[in-house]
Amino acid sequence: MITGNLPAAPQFDCTGSQANLVLNRKIRPLLRDRHGANRGRVLIVTPQPFYEDRGTPIAVRYVASALSDLDMDVDLLAFPIGESIQIKGMRLYRSANHLGLRHAPVGLSWRKLVLDVSLWRSFRQLIATRRYDMVHAVEEAAYMASLLCPKYSQPFIYDMASCIPDALQGKPSLNFGPLMRLFRASEQRVFCSASHTVCSAGLAPYVRERASAASVTEWRFPAHAGAVSLADVATLRDALGIQRPGRAARGPRRRLGAKAGKRRRL
Repeated sequence: MITGNLPAAPQFDCTGSQANLVLNRKIRPLLRDRHGANRGRVLIVTPQPFYEDRGTPIAVRYVASALSDLDMDVDLLAFPIGESIQIKGMRLYRSANHLGLRHAPVGLSWRKLVLDVSLWRSFRQLIATRRYDMVHAVEEAAYMASLLCPKYSQPFIYDMASCIPDALQGKPSLNFGPLMRLFRASEQRVFCSASHTVCSAGLAPYVRERASAASVTEWRFPAHAGAVSLADVATLRDALGIQRPGRAARGPRRRLGAKAGKRRRL
């Protein structure tokens, strides 16, 4: 079951207009190679609540907004949890929530596994019934994409925030030889079958070590230190109710001093 609503109409820099420039340079050629058209349709699959103010959902929102700014149609499939936000040209789909879960903690949990199974079913339904120029699969959704997308001749991008086998290796119940070898082999399959991998800073060497022929780029989150005027500082101080330096009120000081004097006399 899929529920959806349609709102009203070498590094990836994912801040502001820079995200649009890099996505324009990296993704548009893939879409043109596929259909020879400037406008494309992209499916983003994210195994997280959407939207929530936390790491991956924030990054996914940046990606969806940048694709929208590039005049691409975006379908976004996420967990059945989170705030429904509007982004121009984006249709939000949610997987089924048979257990009525209201929260998905970060990391591996039984709730996450249940929601992943539901996401798999919704992903399979979408990919089987719609044509996409590109699938943008986030984290473990890329493992699903490596099984589903080749079957339907649809390319996908692996959005890699961390090394999943390394994270699973930290779980005592999962850290044994045969299972870890299966996880590593599955990860290598994802690298080899993805059209491109975008990963967190520092992971590109690991990706190339696991799959030397893989196409990989690192996300980059630069700090932009723009000039700030004194007027801007004054406006922010006034909005937050912070007194300006050198203008502290004297009344409260006299009252505090009087109270302190009384305490000394006591």
